[in-house]
Amino acid sequence: MTFTRILVFEGNYLSLSAPEEWVAVSSLFDMRWFVEVDEELAKTRLAKRHVAAGISATLEEGLARAEGNDIPNGRFLLQNRVPVDIVVHSKEDLAFAALV
Repeated sequence: MTFTRILVFEGNYLSLSAPEEWVAVSSLFDMRWFVEVDEELAKTRLAKRHVAAGISATLEEGLARAEGNDIPNGRFLLQNRVPVDIVVHSKEDLAFAALV
């Protein structure tokens, strides 16, 4: 019997081409996937996540945090991403959301 070990790493910075130190990290992976999401949808999801985690007290604070930190970081990643093998397009699935 043959076994194959698969390790999955998650993190936006794992596919960065800048700063230079991240290129060495990115080159360690055999395959890179990227989950692409509409910026407005990402902002809404992030704001809700910030509130749920207790990082922000209100949705408005969560949106401000997303707009001031997360969205600029996401734009930087998109502008400085190494080529990836697979792009997964994240969509809002209201039927699935109702289950969780």
